[in-house]
Amino acid sequence: MVGKTTFITRYLTDSFDQDIKATLGANIHVKDIREPDMRVKLQIWDFGGEEKFHFLLPSYASGSSGAIFMYDITRMPTLIKAKEWIKIFKNGLHRNQDDVPIFIVGSKLDLEHEREIKKGDEMLISGLDYSYEFLECSSKTGQSVDEIFNKMINAIIKKRNLK
Repeated sequence: MVGKTTFITRYLTDSFDQDIKATLGANIHVKDIREPDMRVKLQIWDFGGEEKFHFLLPSYASGSSGAIFMYDITRMPTLIKAKEWIKIFKNGLHRNQDDVPIFIVGSKLDLEHEREIKKGDEMLISGLDYSYEFLECSSKTGQSVDEIFNKMINAIIKKRNLK
């Protein structure tokens, strides 16, 4: 578990629940955000990370405006898995969606003392390139959670020329 659901829960409710169960399939969450000159309705899709749910992702990717893929900074294999999920996601995008903002987020920053993936080594380890933004957060403390979602919202608004 990399903490996708706790990340979303922290953003939506500003709370942390370490007893959240693994997501089976997909869960959908909605948050209304009011900007000074616009209203944004954010739909957040939380996909189960198990391989048996890979088949779901391409069909949902085609309607997405952005994506956040997570890994656990204390477990190297989770970063490699994120690369697989990104490939599956990108295969589901339409041709006109090739510039969908994609963020790769390292979770569990509160466990810095257990870190396996050094900050700055994400691209080297994952084999991903500079077209992705690499960020880190802690759902437990709330560190950088809101900032990551705000960056995603701003990237989507900019891509769609809404401001």
